[in-house]
Amino acid sequence: MMFEFGYNNPKYADRKLRIVLQDADFKAERPSKRRRFSSAEKTITDIAGCEEENEELYVNTLILGRHSLYFRRIFDGECYKESFEKVIDVHINKDEKDAFLDLIKYLYTDILEADTVERLLQVWHLAQRFLIESCAALCLQRLTSLPLSLESSCYLLDAASVVNQTTEFKELVNKSVNFLANHFKVSLVMNGENSSRWENFEDLAELSAPVLESLLASDDLQVVYEDSVYFAVKTWIKANCEDKKQEAEAWEKLGPLIRWPTIEMFRVKSILEKVECPMLRDLLVEALIYHASSDEEKKLMETTATSNRFRRRIRHAVPLRFLSVGSPVKCGVVFFSLSLKDWKCLQDSNGPVFTERFSMAGCVFIWLAQIRTLRKRVSILLVALDTPPCHLRIHIAISVWNTRMSDYALCHKGLHSVNKDVRERVALCLDCFGKDVDDLLADTDIVSDNATWFKTELQVIEG
Repeated sequence: MMFEFGYNNPKYADRKLRIVLQDADFKAERPSKRRRFSSAEKTITDIAGCEEENEELYVNTLILGRHSLYFRRIFDGECYKESFEKVIDVHINKDEKDAFLDLIKYLYTDILEADTVERLLQVWHLAQRFLIESCAALCLQRLTSLPLSLESSCYLLDAASVVNQTTEFKELVNKSVNFLANHFKVSLVMNGENSSRWENFEDLAELSAPVLESLLASDDLQVVYEDSVYFAVKTWIKANCEDKKQEAEAWEKLGPLIRWPTIEMFRVKSILEKVECPMLRDLLVEALIYHASSDEEKKLMETTATSNRFRRRIRHAVPLRFLSVGSPVKCGVVFFSLSLKDWKCLQDSNGPVFTERFSMAGCVFIWLAQIRTLRKRVSILLVALDTPPCHLRIHIAISVWNTRMSDYALCHKGLHSVNKDVRERVALCLDCFGKDVDDLLADTDIVSDNATWFKTELQVIEG
């Protein structure tokens, strides 16, 4: 039933709500360097009533109690001194005043006027506080229906760091983390100490600390090499911390989120020589112990760990089939396919797309597809996830067929069949098709039945 006529109308009211405004204990804003890292970042600020004049609102106890258990308990006299007062004080943050008015209007009209992420989140927070379940559910429904952006994802994650989360809100938070993980995917480069390049890195440096923590904790962060995460955190700390004390506090929080045991041993040693933070040094030493341990000891460390720091981040990997010859394996054939969805990912965001891992010649590899040039040419890379036990030369041949395992018909042969020394991480980078991804998707020989089927032949060359 609609009671819009009764909103703030003294004729239909029996109480008043006095809105007492106070300084915000939390206000999410566009993540930027303005919100630098500090141990007091989430500390509640002064909540004394501000000088702005308090507003009074005429309300009806039956209408407010109909939706809100909080107000019903007040008006029914359940141990609240306000039960016998005609004017009831409600303390809210200054920036939530309009959201609170939207909430009260909803109680009269069943219509929610809020339509932005910021306003909906404020109304949801107030609905949680005043136990108005129907309004809280409607806010989450609208938040879920809104398209995510960098701005809205960061706002939600900033808020999530200081509010009590329901199951539905946690799902929204997970979607925001997934959006950011895709926004900040990593591509490989061929030179420099850090062999990875972050997409939209300028945005990464502007994230607030809570948002960065949520991103680093995610398995969905699309990186091939974990030390690229270390270099990103190092850059963020340099940009957002003003002194050594803040830098130490930042490493204390962000350091444990880097998965040090998945970084190659020689790189862990190199980083260990440069760091000063005691906690960080402990994590790096643990990583070195992990690398020096037997398979059984590694498995024990992984199963007893209280975090996911021993697990590689590559989760959404393209499945493959590896047929091997020899022990240790020195020859093999890897079959995998890229679906039309994978191609669209490359086309829309430049990838990369990973396959599952496979082992050969004592080293763990993956195949990776990405777009590396302004001409939007597709490159297929054989990537070593670990340092090979010795200098390996691998003969590589790539071809595309009409199906995965049977009724072969050769559709395309890679432009390169080469021998490559894989002492470096990236064993091969090639323009596999000689055409850009837009033309590729229109080629029915390459993309048939919504997929492209790859056959890759590998052989370790001695010497």
